[in-house]
Amino acid sequence: MLVLRRLFLLLACLGSFIANASENNYFLTPQFCSDQELSAMREEKTLDMCWSFGKSSHFRFVSGNEEVYFEIFLGQLPDFYGGFLNRIKDKFIQNASGQLIFSYELADTDLETINAFSVPKKEGHPDEFSYIVTERRIIEDAHPMLINQTALESIIKTKKVLFYTGAGLSLASGIPAMNELNNLLGLEGGERFVFSLEKAIESPHELAERIKTFHSACLYSSPTPAHFALRDLSLYKNIRLITENLDCLHEASGIFPYRIDPRHLRENLGGECLTQFDYIVCVGLSFDDRGFLGWYKEQNPQGKIIAIDIHEPSYLGGEDFWIQDDLQVLLPNIQNAIISSVNAE
Repeated sequence: MLVLRRLFLLLACLGSFIANASENNYFLTPQFCSDQELSAMREEKTLDMCWSFGKSSHFRFVSGNEEVYFEIFLGQLPDFYGGFLNRIKDKFIQNASGQLIFSYELADTDLETINAFSVPKKEGHPDEFSYIVTERRIIEDAHPMLINQTALESIIKTKKVLFYTGAGLSLASGIPAMNELNNLLGLEGGERFVFSLEKAIESPHELAERIKTFHSACLYSSPTPAHFALRDLSLYKNIRLITENLDCLHEASGIFPYRIDPRHLRENLGGECLTQFDYIVCVGLSFDDRGFLGWYKEQNPQGKIIAIDIHEPSYLGGEDFWIQDDLQVLLPNIQNAIISSVNAE
C-alpha cells in the first residue's frame, strides 16, 4: 500500500512537469500541500460568508485568526418588519442610499468596534456574475438512476472523472454544514431570518465568538477517512479535486483542491477544460450553489453527474446517477477495492 501511494505521488509529480498551463489539462494534475504550506495557509486564511435577503439586504461575516468582522445591511423591507425596525434602528447608521447599516469588529486584542467599517461591502449579490458560474442546475421531479458501489468502482477505473465535494463531506469532522452553521449562529429561516438578526445586534460579542468557533473548526479539524480516500483516488486518476468547501481538510489530507472561481473558470479556462470528463462525482453536495454543475452540463451535454448522498440532490436529472449511501463508508471501501485490484495486476 505504501509503495503504491509513493508511486502515485511520483507519477503525479512527473505529470506536473509534463503538463502545461493550457485550459484542456488544467484539472489533470493534483497539487500537493506540504505541512509547511498548510501551516502558512492557516495563518493567512480568512473566511468570507454572506446571507442575502430581499433586494438589497445582507448579513455578512469575515473571520481571521482571532479576528471577526460582521455587518448587517438592511434595504427596503416589507411593512411586516416595521416593529422590528423601530426596535433596532437606533443601533444602525444610515447611508446615502437609505440602507440601515450595523457593523461590529472584534480584534485579536479583544478590542470591540461598532459601526466603523473595516472591509468593503461584498461586491454584488450572490446570484450575480462574481459568485456563480452560470444558472444553478435545479431539476424538479427527476428520477436519477440508482447505482451501487461496484458500478461506481468500474466508472472510476475506466472513465474520465472529476471529484467535486460539498459540505456533507466534512460533517464527520464536526464542521457545520449550512443548516448547522445557521443553528450555531442563531439564524432562523424564512421570514424569521430578519428577526433572528436582533440578537446579533444586541449581543454582537457572543455572535463573534460563535463565528470564531466555526473559523477554528474549518481550519484545524482533522480530515475524515473519506478525505483521505478522495486524495488517493485523485492521485490514482491523476486529477485535481474540486470543492466549494471553505475548510482546510483537503489540504490537511495532503492536496490542494480547486475552489470554484467563476471568473477564472470563464475567462481563463473556458469550457474546454470540462468537455473531456465523462462524469463529475459529487460527494456530500446537496445543491448546485455555485452553478458549476450547470456550467458542466452546458459545456458537455453528454456528461453525467453521479451524486453520493443520503438524500437525493436537486441537481440530478434523469440521465444522472445517485448512490444513496454513507460517503464515509463508501469512499474508503471504493479506494481499498481499487488499490487492491491495482496491486493484484
